[in-house]
Amino acid sequence: YKKKDATNWLEKENGVLTGFSWKSGPERDTTGILMWSDVFTHDDGDNKIAIIILDTQGVFDSQTTVTECSYIFALSNLVSSVQIFNISQNIHETDLQALQLFTEYGRLVLEETNSKPFQKLQFLIRDWSWDYMNPLGAVGGKQVLDKFMRITSDQHECLKSIRQHIISSFSEIECFLLPHPGLKVASNPQFKGQLDFIEENFKDNLKILVPLILSPENLKIKEINGNIIRTKDLITYFKTYAQLLDDDSQPKPSSIVDATAEANHMLAISEAKDLYISEMNLIKNECYKEDAFKEEHLKIKNKALNLMVMTII
Repeated sequence: YKKKDATNWLEKENGVLTGFSWKSGPERDTTGILMWSDVFTHDDGDNKIAIIILDTQGVFDSQTTVTECSYIFALSNLVSSVQIFNISQNIHETDLQALQLFTEYGRLVLEETNSKPFQKLQFLIRDWSWDYMNPLGAVGGKQVLDKFMRITSDQHECLKSIRQHIISSFSEIECFLLPHPGLKVASNPQFKGQLDFIEENFKDNLKILVPLILSPENLKIKEINGNIIRTKDLITYFKTYAQLLDDDSQPKPSSIVDATAEANHMLAISEAKDLYISEMNLIKNECYKEDAFKEEHLKIKNKALNLMVMTII
């Protein structure tokens, strides 16, 4: 995604929408968590940032248990820097209750690290009909979010607790209001993603939403336990969490905590090993007496061990 394309990217094609599998209708199409096969990159001059797109199934359908929904949502949060919570028409108390359930893992991590376990939560309210009260986009979204998430002295304790839990689980929470895409999209069985079918107002707001998430200055670098995650590190986390699925029983939040700790240790060892190899390669062509070489090797080994310890801490 390039910022200069922000005003014309939707006009480039008007064919069938391809990519992640999707279909209209009341039945679910996506199952579990899907990852886009290509990794997009952005070079900011100092680092090359990898952008990975995930598609997660909806929650509370007739085929998925509450436990499975919780696990899928927790997993997507664990590996994502931005979680888009797509809801219909407005934020409801049941949405917050679901979030509290899904982020229970976050409470466990919070107890262990005293930091917020997840990064950005983006409420995306589709089919917003009251733009005369709250304007479409991020401004109206902030108004809706601030009002709904407000904690007051006369609130029931359970309502306070839900809001406090969600606020303590995410480093950043935002909201965006999207209008209805139009009846041609909602009720026409021939709709396959053609842009001509979509209302202009919807496309105009989509042009605003996408840069808010994907423009270079707004990209969120993935962190776990406060550590920036490299692309190859993320693969380690995926493999570690995937092992939990091999068991017939659904994993509990505590097992995810253990898996995160295990992945952190594996990555600490990997970073220490990379440092050790890099430092040893720098001196491999130098001429050393045996004692001098052993002393230099000991320095490099201790440097690598110290890095591993600091990464684990």
